[in-house]
Amino acid sequence: MKWDYIIGNFCEKKIWGSHPEWLNCLSCFFISYIPYMGLKYSKINSETIKNILSFLFIGGFTAFLYHWNGYYISKHLDEVPMILSIWLGLKKILSINNLNIYFQYILNIYFVLLLSINSIPNFDNYFPILFTFPCLLLIPLLLKYYICMKHTCKNEKILIGKHVCFKGMLLSIIGALSWILSENYCHPLMILGHSLWHIFFSLGMFYILTSIDYMEQIKDNRELHIHYYYKIPLLI
Repeated sequence: MKWDYIIGNFCEKKIWGSHPEWLNCLSCFFISYIPYMGLKYSKINSETIKNILSFLFIGGFTAFLYHWNGYYISKHLDEVPMILSIWLGLKKILSINNLNIYFQYILNIYFVLLLSINSIPNFDNYFPILFTFPCLLLIPLLLKYYICMKHTCKNEKILIGKHVCFKGMLLSIIGALSWILSENYCHPLMILGHSLWHIFFSLGMFYILTSIDYMEQIKDNRELHIHYYYKIPLLI
């Protein structure tokens, strides 16, 4: 398949019939804006989380490109930052949960296979499924983390971190459902579905990442107020 073969076929294109997908392109602004605000104004300590936010920042531009022209190369430029972000995020959570090193090996094998399979045009439709699985894996790992933190942090600090984290998970789930519904039941009333995915998933991931960094710094006995510590880019 040539690099400029048009593969993008989201609901917005199905309704309007051609590229660019204006609403999806405009909403890509939020994918870059949210991590940019986090990197510029928040006092994030974890280098891993800073790297994840930088990948999300890049992903806003590459997602714009994909929704603008729908090219095969643009598809990979859009999806690779997403894959790397989730990969690093899961590695971070496995690390802070002190899980066996074999989990890291399994995770690495999975994402190597995901990147390889995703490069095969015939398997293009499997990407949403293969990407959703590691995203869902975040939920039990985060729950385990906050249960374990009860033994090391003050209860009110745990509640603050948990509140921000659960808000992030809820926003991410809403974004994912918007994407799934809009693509499976494409209708003019659902034309904003993928745009909502861009906004809610980006903001949700920001909340999850900052809640983890907040808890890690609290664990190091740093007295921080989360509303001062993190400049939340959108007050949701």
